[in-house]
Amino acid sequence: VAQNWQLVGQVSGCKMLGLRDNLSGDTLTYMVGPRWRPEFAGRWVPYAEVLVGGMKVTQEELFPPQKLLVDAAAAPNTDAWVLHDQYTRSSETNALALAASGGVDIKLNRALAYRVGGFQFTHAWVRSLNGMDWQDNVQFTTGIILRIGTW
Repeated sequence: VAQNWQLVGQVSGCKMLGLRDNLSGDTLTYMVGPRWRPEFAGRWVPYAEVLVGGMKVTQEELFPPQKLLVDAAAAPNTDAWVLHDQYTRSSETNALALAASGGVDIKLNRALAYRVGGFQFTHAWVRSLNGMDWQDNVQFTTGIILRIGTW
């Protein structure tokens, strides 16, 4: 966009851990927004960004006794995906999300960098699912950065 302004997109997600038996779930966050990097940056490159987009939280509950009954009553050679909705219950919520983040990268060359550390706070206006709240999230990141485009 400019010498020290970039337009960035981010898609991330995670599997929910520690849920009760027969309950699984995941989150998906998709955002876009401006990133500021100082023009004077040498090898160490700090950044700050504000992103807007959405967050989707999905959970599925499995009912094992009902699955046994459905499987027993099913015709031979019936595909499992055809019967799946008869012994599970899905819940989801999808809403607006905002994130503010910043961090420091080390340039390895024009296309590659190493993220020493990034910190992000995200607020999403999603409703609670099965008594769990996913509105406020904190994320710490590190890893390899691949820059695509004009460096």
